[in-house]
Amino acid sequence: MSKDPKKIKNPAIKTLIKVAAIAAAAVFVITFAVYLTEVLSVRTKVSSLEDFETDRTYDCIIVLGCAVYKDKSPSPFLKDRLSTAVCLYNEGVSDKILLSGDRNDAEEYDEVNAMYEYCINSGVDPEDIFVDIYGYSTYETMYRAYYYYGVRSAVIVTQDYHIFRSTYIANSLGIDAAGVKAVNSGYIIAPHNYIREYAAMTKDFIQSNFKLAPEPYGNVYEISGDGTASRTDYY
Repeated sequence: MSKDPKKIKNPAIKTLIKVAAIAAAAVFVITFAVYLTEVLSVRTKVSSLEDFETDRTYDCIIVLGCAVYKDKSPSPFLKDRLSTAVCLYNEGVSDKILLSGDRNDAEEYDEVNAMYEYCINSGVDPEDIFVDIYGYSTYETMYRAYYYYGVRSAVIVTQDYHIFRSTYIANSLGIDAAGVKAVNSGYIIAPHNYIREYAAMTKDFIQSNFKLAPEPYGNVYEISGDGTASRTDYY
């Protein structure tokens, strides 16, 4: 009598499905635990612009870069981050702004220069603006703020879906940081932003707690000094 091939394969397939299900559940539990750790550890340090109150000043306001259009103007996300940062600057929260973002090609794509021009056009003193053209990721921005710009306290400005991870990274690296959610000028944040953020939390949790050094770029500056010096990295 010949054996039914389906009966031979079924036990192996069932075992594989069980192993895959257990692995998926384990990954979910771990990533969710990391998510809760990051959010709960900084939730009292995060607020909206309207609710942000402080009786102290900070070394700087850190603005995280994001999309810039082909005409070199900031996207709504980035414009809201910048307008929020300028409000904090005008309110005296800090007399320095650190703009950090990607600059793949000065002629084609340059987040930081678009951010710089917005701040200048909003009346911020050029000496108060520091630029970091090597802010390729949130972790790199915070690492470089601490080790390359000497930032020890900061107010971080970004959208609400991104604010907890950003604030957590900064605090883990030694920056006494508060997070302020950027104002929303009327757009809807797409679901994929939250999904990507959730996935990035585990990666940055590991990087932050081991203080992994990204590839070194650029010069070292002192955040209390003249911000115009930091523009030498452009050349």
